[in-house]
Amino acid sequence: MSCYFFQSHPRQFLKKTRLYPPTSLTNAYKLVKKGKTSVRKAAALHGVRETTLLDRILGSVDINIISAGQPPLFNSSEEKDLAYHFKSMAEYGYGYSRQECVDIATDFALIFGKRTKDKPLTIKWSRFFFCEGGLNLKVLKPRSLEHSRARSATKANVESYFANLSDTMKAHG
Repeated sequence: MSCYFFQSHPRQFLKKTRLYPPTSLTNAYKLVKKGKTSVRKAAALHGVRETTLLDRILGSVDINIISAGQPPLFNSSEEKDLAYHFKSMAEYGYGYSRQECVDIATDFALIFGKRTKDKPLTIKWSRFFFCEGGLNLKVLKPRSLEHSRARSATKANVESYFANLSDTMKAHG
């Protein structure tokens, strides 16, 4: 059985999709709707993509929608709770595999009524959650115990581990 341990890492942005403020799109939309200018001129004047503006004008996309794609499954508070659980379990010495993380998140979504049993989360969901979600999580493959870590396995550290384990078991029955 493979275990994964999680470490913090800075969020990395690969590319920017919208290089203009939302007010630019709104202003261009208003100009076209009032009949003062064409879609092409308004888009050029405000620095927005012509197709983006045209989608708003034709009504295929609501003017108030800023981001593309599906909304996230969990809100930021729920994502933080899930990430906290994964991090704390890794600190206790039990790292989940990627599939175990997906299964736990699926159970979490079932509890909140955001998914049904016939539509579980997938590994694809986990890729976003760990890499692009901004929660400072990173999946690491297990590796052998390093010499410095083996030396730091003192009696006090081992007692601390079992004290944490005992507290956790008492807290959750």
